[in-house]
Amino acid sequence: MRVDREVLSEAFQKRMQGRRLRAGVFLTFSFDPGFFEQEILPVFFDVPLSHAAPVRLMQLEETLRGLDDFAVYYDHRAIVAGALSARLDISRIPVVQSGFFHPKNVLLLAEEDGAAVLDSGQGGARVSGAEVLLVGTLSANLTQSGWWDNVEVCHIEEVRRGDSFSFRDDLLRLMSRIRRGTPPDQKHDALDRVHAFVRDCQQFAHATRTGRLRERLYTGPEPVPDFLDAAAGDRLSGLNLEVVSPYFDEADAGPLRLLIERFEPREVRVFLPRTQSGAALCSSRYYDVVADLPGVQWAKLPAEITRRSASKDGSHRNVHAKIYRFFGTRPVCEFVFVGSVNLTSAAHSRGGNLETAFLLETENPRKLDWWLEVGPTRPAEFEPREEAEARQASTRLQLRFDWRTKRAQAMWAAGDASPELVVTANGEPVMELRSLPGSEWIELTLEQAQRLEEVLQSISILTVTAPGEGEASILVQEERMAKKPSLLMTLSVEDILRYWSLLTPEQKTAFLETRLPDLAASGLRPPPPPKSVAPPSIFSTFAGIFHAFSSLQTAVETAIDEGRTKEAEYRLFGEKFDSLTSLVRNLAKPAVNGADETGGPAARADPVTRYVTAMSAKQLVRHFETNHAAFRKTHASEFNALRREITTALRTRHEIEIDKGKREFLKWFDRWFLRVVEPVEESSP
Repeated sequence: MRVDREVLSEAFQKRMQGRRLRAGVFLTFSFDPGFFEQEILPVFFDVPLSHAAPVRLMQLEETLRGLDDFAVYYDHRAIVAGALSARLDISRIPVVQSGFFHPKNVLLLAEEDGAAVLDSGQGGARVSGAEVLLVGTLSANLTQSGWWDNVEVCHIEEVRRGDSFSFRDDLLRLMSRIRRGTPPDQKHDALDRVHAFVRDCQQFAHATRTGRLRERLYTGPEPVPDFLDAAAGDRLSGLNLEVVSPYFDEADAGPLRLLIERFEPREVRVFLPRTQSGAALCSSRYYDVVADLPGVQWAKLPAEITRRSASKDGSHRNVHAKIYRFFGTRPVCEFVFVGSVNLTSAAHSRGGNLETAFLLETENPRKLDWWLEVGPTRPAEFEPREEAEARQASTRLQLRFDWRTKRAQAMWAAGDASPELVVTANGEPVMELRSLPGSEWIELTLEQAQRLEEVLQSISILTVTAPGEGEASILVQEERMAKKPSLLMTLSVEDILRYWSLLTPEQKTAFLETRLPDLAASGLRPPPPPKSVAPPSIFSTFAGIFHAFSSLQTAVETAIDEGRTKEAEYRLFGEKFDSLTSLVRNLAKPAVNGADETGGPAARADPVTRYVTAMSAKQLVRHFETNHAAFRKTHASEFNALRREITTALRTRHEIEIDKGKREFLKWFDRWFLRVVEPVEESSP
C-alpha cells in the first residue's frame, strides 16, 4: 500500500477545491478553540485571508455567515490547558459520557462550484445542487500538536447525495451516540443537516465489491475484535499484524491478546513510542508482557517518517497515529483499521470510550512488506503515561449564554447535585453557584447573566473550582452570536458604506487592514494617504450611498433566496462592524470634537448625508418587509427594533437648515424617496 505523506491541512484543501462548504461537524477529544478558529478552520474555505489575526477573524466571521450550520463536539474534560478563547459563531458542544468521547472526525457537507440551480419559477430559490459529504476519520485532535506537530493518520471518503455506500448505517449509529451524550434540549443543527443527507442515501446490501471488502466505519459500542470479525470475517485470519498506538494500559495486554486469539496472525509487530532521550512510553511490566507473547516483537517506525524536517539535532516528532494493519503475501492482501482507537481496554471494550475508525481493504496492493522495523533492545528507562488530557481536573458544570435574549443558564451534567462552585475568568471572580440539581438547566440571576455577558466580550474559557478539587476549564456555549458585539473594529458610517460596496474578498481584506487599530502589533502598516484628494461631489457622495445599499440589498436578497437566513440576519440585525444595525446606530451617535461618544470616527459630519443614509435604510427595511413575508414574520421583533433605530437616526432631518419655503420640498422628497418606481418600457414606434 502506498502511504501518502502530506500535511493534514493540505489533504483537506485538495478535497475542497472547486467546492463550497455548506455545513460541517467536527468530533474531537481534546479541543483548543482559538487554534481551531485561527489555523484549522481556514483550511476549509477558499478565500484569501489576512496575516493579521484580527482581520483574519473578521474575514472568517463573514465567511461563516454564508454557512448553514457548523459545530464542534468535544469531550467535556478535554479543553487544552492554555487554550485560546473562541470568538466565532460556531456551536461548541461538550459531550458527557462514562468513558471518554474520543472520536476524531470531520464531516463536511459541500456543494460543487456552479452546481446550485436557481428556479425562476420559485422566486429564484435554490432547489437543487450537486452535494457531496466528506467523511474524514483521523487520529488528530483539534489542537496545535494534532494538526502541526505530531505524526497522525487520516482517511477521507466521499459520498454524493442519493448514493449507496457501505458505512451509511455506521454513520447514523455514530450520530445517535453523539446525541445521547448531550442534554435532551441541545440543538444539533449541523448534525441534523448531515443526518438528513445520510438518510437520503442507501446502505449497500453486500459487504464486498468485486471480491474486495467495502469500507466500514467502527463506531462501537461492540468491542473492536467483534467489529472486525463481523465486518471482515476470516479475511483477517492468518495474516501479519502490525499495530501503531501511542498509548497502552498500565500492565494488561488484554486488547492485544484478544486480537491475537481472534485472528491468529502469523507475526505481530507493535510500535514502541519513545521520548527524545529514548525512554519507552509504557511501563516496564507492560513492555515485558508484550515481549513475552509468542510471535510478538516491539518495533519502530522508519526515521524518515518521525524525523522533524527542520531539525538539526535529530529530534523526532511525537507519534499519535492509531493504525492496525493486517497484510499477507500469499495471496497478496492488505487491510487497515485507522482512526482514534488506542491499544487500550477503554478503547476496545464495550462500555468504554466512544471511538471511530475506518476498516479498509486496499486496492491492487503491490509486493507488501512491514512498515515497522524490529528493535531496538529493551530500553533502559520507562516513562509510562496516560493520555495527557485524562490527567487534568475536570468539571461537570456547563454554562450557556443567549446573545439575543441575554439569558444565562447553568447545568450540572450528572445524576446527583453539584458541590458549591466558584467560576472565575483570568483569576477574577465571575459567579458563585450553590448546589445545582443534576442534569437540569437552571436559569441564572440577572446579575450573574450580566456578569457573564461582560466576561464573554473578551474570553469564553472560564475556570471552575470546587472544595477540595483542582481547577477545571469550561468553554461557555454561546448561542445566536449575530447579536454579540464585535470588539475587533468600529467603522464610521462612511467606511461601512464603502465596505458594502467592495466586490472581491481581496478588496475587503485590503480595506480592513488599513483600518485595523493595532496594525503595529501585526506588523502591517496602512498605506500613506494620497497627497491631494479632490473634495467629493454631490453626485459621487449620494451615488456611493445608493450603490452601497444596492449591494447590501443584493447580498441579503440572495442569502434569503438561497436559504442562508443566518447570513441575512447578520447583515441586517447583527451587532458586527458591518451590519445595517451598526450603521444606523452610528448615524444617531452624538459627535464630540470630531468623534462620536465612543471615541470612534465622527458619524455626524453632514446632516444631509446622514439623513439620506437613514432614509435609504428605511427604504431597504420596507423592501424586505414587503417582498419577503416569511422572513419578516420569523424576524418580526428584529424588524421592529431596527425600525426604532432608524426613527432615532432620522431625527437628523431637523438639523438640516432650510427656509420655510423649502420645507415642502422635504415633504415631497420623503414621500417619493420611499416609493419604488418601476422602469417604463419603451413602446415600439
